[in-house]
Amino acid sequence: MTLKYTFIICFFFILPPAIFSKIVHVNRTATGLKNGSSWKDAFTQLLPAMQSAEYGDEIWMAQGMYNTYNPDNTGNPLVLKNGVKLYGSFRGDETEMQQRRWKEHKTTLTTFVPDLIINLSDSFFLSPALFITNTDETTLVDGFTFYKCNAPFFPANTHEAIATAGGGILIYSESPENPASAVIRNCTFSKNSAVAGAGIAVNYAFGGGTVIVEKCIFEQNYGSWPGGGGGMDIRSLAGNESFILIDSC
Repeated sequence: MTLKYTFIICFFFILPPAIFSKIVHVNRTATGLKNGSSWKDAFTQLLPAMQSAEYGDEIWMAQGMYNTYNPDNTGNPLVLKNGVKLYGSFRGDETEMQQRRWKEHKTTLTTFVPDLIINLSDSFFLSPALFITNTDETTLVDGFTFYKCNAPFFPANTHEAIATAGGGILIYSESPENPASAVIRNCTFSKNSAVAGAGIAVNYAFGGGTVIVEKCIFEQNYGSWPGGGGGMDIRSLAGNESFILIDSC
């Protein structure tokens, strides 16, 4: 009797997360399934899109104004997930990134609430349009206008060092072991307000990271604290490992 043996050789590969990345669509006028899978079935707001995104994913946002103000008054800002690339200013029918004309189809993020009067002695909380923390250098914000975003103060249980900072974007590293990094590109910061860093606030007082701000416009931003920075406010302690580049702004 002849015995036949069959050998099966299996190869296992660990593929980087980006290979499995997806595009999550956001369009405030979409009427489909609202699951982000296409422009027709796009989410209509950024928050559920951010909740569904994973490391390496891209979020594409169509033109229009989107309010990231948290109506439940908890003071919790919208957090940009680590490794997510957030792109704005699409017309809303593109299938390839090179089709985007970001100068022609403006996507605006705001926290402006016309009828809400903010009194620093009451319990109302506004927060940055975007909060970036615990992220690496692949995290990206590209092609947005941040307009009339306001960060007067944070709840008392939030670390006092980040209070009042960052109207449009707040980048915060809580420790050297938890850096916060991002690339911010092709964005406009207009008529935002905060005690410090009305456009962008970078707080590395307790940690560090890498921030690159490229080809951005800062106009008519208001920082109420003397020396607090209207366009940008950057805070870092000597010895912290951090790198900040502002290029062609």
